[in-house]
Amino acid sequence: MSYLIISIDNIHYLKGAMDDLLTSKQVQDLLKIERITVYRMLNDHRLQGIKIGKQWRFPASQFENMQSLDKPSTAIMPPNTLSPFPVHCMQTIQNLISDLREIATLIIDTDGNPLTDTKNYCKFCQVIKDEDEGELACLASWKRVAAVKKQAGWMHCHAGMAYYFHELQENGKSIAYLLAGQFKIAADDQHSHLKDYLTNMLEIDEHQISALVEDVPVLDAASQKQIEKWVHSAAVALEEIFIERTDLLKRLQQIAQISQITS
Repeated sequence: MSYLIISIDNIHYLKGAMDDLLTSKQVQDLLKIERITVYRMLNDHRLQGIKIGKQWRFPASQFENMQSLDKPSTAIMPPNTLSPFPVHCMQTIQNLISDLREIATLIIDTDGNPLTDTKNYCKFCQVIKDEDEGELACLASWKRVAAVKKQAGWMHCHAGMAYYFHELQENGKSIAYLLAGQFKIAADDQHSHLKDYLTNMLEIDEHQISALVEDVPVLDAASQKQIEKWVHSAAVALEEIFIERTDLLKRLQQIAQISQITS
């Protein structure tokens, strides 16, 4: 089981701020979690938030029940079922693949929840990610990918970016999706959509917005085919690594069982 622990110092901090609204950064620091995890918890209703303008604020009072004052070091949040997916291993491999191809990659589970951190954000997407509204919209886009229930295909995210996704399987069962993207498709008319999206989200100069849009890689038909072949090959490699890891764990469990019998 996995639990989240809050120190006594943090409890005292909460006691003095129960009536306040916390920013996402304060929640992140308080719970010692990644920024995207804050929005996952908001998205699946584990956290309550209030949208003020384009930013989210979190009532501090909801964190009071996350710690038993009688047992300062006890678990404060219900444990989540831990995925058998080897996240740390896959993150390392994903990062290597992403660096070699110089494109953004991400692995999500079959419900659309990110399993790994996105590698190689383009400047356009980094600006979106830094906004509370943009972070939540990204999470919603990944859920749309999972809802399609296809083995592979192209999709556009909320901002109009093109992504190619490929299912990852183990023994014929879907376990995750590999995404590669942050592209403009040459045949699509997404240029104005990308500019409009940033204009509505941010209060920045039009020239800055144009520069961010121009920074997005453009794929022609041949490049699209190359991306499809590369993502397919990467998906196959990841599946083989995952299967070998699973088999190794099974053998280790068998050895442990034999050791118990003979001891």
